[in-house]
Amino acid sequence: MDLQGLRTRSIAGRMQQSMGFVLMMGLGLSACGPQISGERAELKVDEGTTQTYLEWCTGWELNCPADEPGKTAPMTAEQFKALSSILNNALNSPSVFSITRAELNAESLKQAMTALKLDDVYQDVQARLDARQWQSGGLDKGALVSNHAVASQVRTDAGLVWNLDAVQRVALSSGAIQLSGVGVSADAAKESPVLQSLAVASDGKFSFSMNDRSVQQVPQDFALESLLLAFGLDVNQLDGKEIALGDIIQAGAPLVSWLNQSSRQITLERAFFASTANEVGVLLPEDGLGVALGNLMSRFERMRTSNAANSNMASVALVKGATAKCDVNNGDVKVKFSSEFGVKRVYQPNATTLGLEFYGLEASAKKALGLSIKLKRLELTADKITILDVPIIGKVELKLDEIANPDQKLSLVCGA
Repeated sequence: MDLQGLRTRSIAGRMQQSMGFVLMMGLGLSACGPQISGERAELKVDEGTTQTYLEWCTGWELNCPADEPGKTAPMTAEQFKALSSILNNALNSPSVFSITRAELNAESLKQAMTALKLDDVYQDVQARLDARQWQSGGLDKGALVSNHAVASQVRTDAGLVWNLDAVQRVALSSGAIQLSGVGVSADAAKESPVLQSLAVASDGKFSFSMNDRSVQQVPQDFALESLLLAFGLDVNQLDGKEIALGDIIQAGAPLVSWLNQSSRQITLERAFFASTANEVGVLLPEDGLGVALGNLMSRFERMRTSNAANSNMASVALVKGATAKCDVNNGDVKVKFSSEFGVKRVYQPNATTLGLEFYGLEASAKKALGLSIKLKRLELTADKITILDVPIIGKVELKLDEIANPDQKLSLVCGA
């Protein structure tokens, strides 16, 4: 388990390994490598026409990345279906989430992006959104909505032009992304069709459904990155970015402070966990991690966050009568969950330490003689975890390199 170097990878190449970057609304179009080009299309297509990726790129004279035979897609079709199903369930939950343009200038967000060494990405996103006169975005009736003062266009290096209404909506279902307020065109195109949806095929490639045609066999990274660029962030800027544990510690408190506002609160109910538990195992198949998390989530009745005074910041309730526990690395660390548990607060005692105050948790570690203690408060630095408020002895310090071998894969088992 590599706790010393956590790497941010592009969505194109590592989406199934980086859950933190699955938030839709923003990334980019790669136009590197072999290119596809061709003669100008002379005629509009007949309504209902089906084209291949090559035919579409050639007809519109797009410099599309070539479809490389045998290249592995970032996600399998089953993984994308699982991911889109989980996100759809989240979008249809009672959660609230909205962001205004002014909130992107908040000092706490700036601090977090600086700590994560993402200043250039952060500034580029703001510039792209300002160019489109973006005003706000968030959840609305089961969809992500992006609001702008005016309609606009986004032109990519590949020659594709995104025609964007003042309001766009993005909804999800298992294996598909539905769009509203989004069109596509090109300088060489004689038409400007409306892009209605993207859907994954059994081989992991995508189809673009437009109001006048369907484009089949679109490489997955091209499909997702080009769509994401239309919403403001160039994924290529994430290439080569590395985020160390110390960076996350510095960013933690200001980022939580920015997120935990009344306009951004999570409420997930039993229906979400019942449907999501099985999907997590499909999305994260390696080392049984997804199965373990799914087993734990299957016992959840409710999860919610709060920024109200004197309230716990995040709380989870188990299904009535259910029990839950997890075992990390064959007993190196064991955690037992009460019928209700969560995080009371997140704090930062200094620039290199992140503190978390819990309730409803019991933990034990081999390196701490296997003693079971109520986990009330811990502080995390780049090289150790300090468990505080321990009866009699006061605290227990655990060196990360002693409880987590960087060359050892994480083993997690969760159940009753």
